[in-house]
Amino acid sequence: MGKLKEWIEWNFGTFSIKKTLPGVIFLVIISSVLIILLVPDNSKNKKAKRYSGETTGIVYEITPKKIMAQTTTGTEQTTTGYVVKFRYTVNSKEYEQQEYILNKNSNYNLIKLIYNNLGKDNFTIRYLPSDPKKSTILFKIP
Repeated sequence: MGKLKEWIEWNFGTFSIKKTLPGVIFLVIISSVLIILLVPDNSKNKKAKRYSGETTGIVYEITPKKIMAQTTTGTEQTTTGYVVKFRYTVNSKEYEQQEYILNKNSNYNLIKLIYNNLGKDNFTIRYLPSDPKKSTILFKIP
């Protein structure tokens, strides 16, 4: 500890916890505020809360998005996610939308659920009543 204190004093002058602590506290507070503001909330959940209209819809297509990726065994095609296309009806007018699902372990059951219910009118769709073309699909069976 003595050598560290000597190094600090030689490079920065005398080290004082009273002078340093307010700066450290300030940096921690600013960092915390920036993290809270810049790290996005799950926008899907925000949409679902904001979109108060609800109907059922059909997932009519799920397309894997693939890229070429370097692996330990060479270059291979890797699925990065899935584009899910769905349609729903509000006030006798049909709408179509799509959402992207990342290919990750936590979404395995969700992707399986979609494949098992492809073409069936049993997904919950939340939409904005003032503009029904703005919607999100809740991946659960009503």
